[in-house]
Formats: sequence, structure tokens, C-alpha cells
Amino acid sequence: MRHFDYWKITENNQTFFANHARHAHCPFQGGQNQLWRNQLLGLSIEQDKRQPYQHVTFSVVKHPRNTYLDQSLAEYKHLVANNPKFSVFTSKDVLDAAAALNDPEFDQWIAWYRDLYAL
Repeated sequence: MRHFDYWKITENNQTFFANHARHAHCPFQGGQNQLWRNQLLGLSIEQDKRQPYQHVTFSVVKHPRNTYLDQSLAEYKHLVANNPKFSVFTSKDVLDAAAALNDPEFDQWIAWYRDLYAL
């Protein structure tokens, strides 16, 4: 993020942050800050004409038993009005999607991932 223009990028993408005006203070505090910064990176990439990317999505992958993030993620989803450019998956969702491919090339990776994250 060149020159740390977070607010300028936010201002240029007001429609993305649809519920921003409902906050009396800065909504990007605590756990929201990193989500906001990552989202701004995606939005900036989309708008940079030098980049070949027309559509960027930002997803969080969390362990299914990690409930610590649930409130921050729910608040962020509300802030962006459930915009499909932001999504949340669990690591189990990722494993299930990889397994559904039925591709033996993924078997070793699936076993490694399952072991790494104790799923």
C-alpha cells in the first residue's frame, strides 16, 4: 500500500464498505484492522490498471475450532454488507473441497494439511 493511503482507498470504495457510516467511530480497530488492510490491498490491485487482475477476492481460512475470530469476522461481514468479495472458510472446508476433486495428486497434500492442523 503505497504511502499508506488506507483512508483514500476506503473513501474511493465507499460502496464496498456499505455499513461504514453506521459507526460513530473508526470500525477498523482490533481484529478489524488487519481484515481492512488486506481488503484494501485487493481493492487496490483491482483498480491498478498496470495489473492484469480485474477481480480480487479476499478470504480468511480459519481452524474450525477457532471461535476467537468469530465476532470480528461477523462484524466485518456486516461492515461490507456480506459482499461476496470477502469470504470465510474453515480449514475443514478447504480439505473437503480438495477431497471432492478426487485427484490422487492431492492425497499427499490433504494428509499433510490434516496432520498439520489436527483435523
